[in-house]
Amino acid sequence: MRVRTALLLTLASACASGGPAGPAPTLRIIPPDEVALVEGQTVEVALPGAPAPLFIRFAEVGAESRCPQGVQCVWAGDVAITLAFSGEATGQLVLHSPTETIGPRSGAAGRYRVELLEVTPQPVFQAPRPRPYRVTLRVTVTPGA
Repeated sequence: MRVRTALLLTLASACASGGPAGPAPTLRIIPPDEVALVEGQTVEVALPGAPAPLFIRFAEVGAESRCPQGVQCVWAGDVAITLAFSGEATGQLVLHSPTETIGPRSGAAGRYRVELLEVTPQPVFQAPRPRPYRVTLRVTVTPGA
């Protein structure tokens, strides 16, 4: 429910402003939770008692080879996204399609684990790359943190 609410608020904000004029506002979650982000948007991950929050920004979509809608493919394809971290942890993480085994679908950032659940929209045959991309992430606390 939180994911849908966050996505609806983001979309409503973009529509009210006449479209995306820059990065969407920062969302805030307390793990474990799921969050939907559009390209350029940031989520602040807060843990009660933690010395500093973790900021996760959906930086970009890299490789996009998923099978387009309306086409029959022998392979589902892959999409790779880049997340950028700041705050408690810094750096980048590239995650791959939840349905493929090409690369990691999850990774660690400080005391948190970030898992890619979904990337939308799906490509369309003979159409430009879809924009804006949206990702759904699950953020949990790493055991022992």
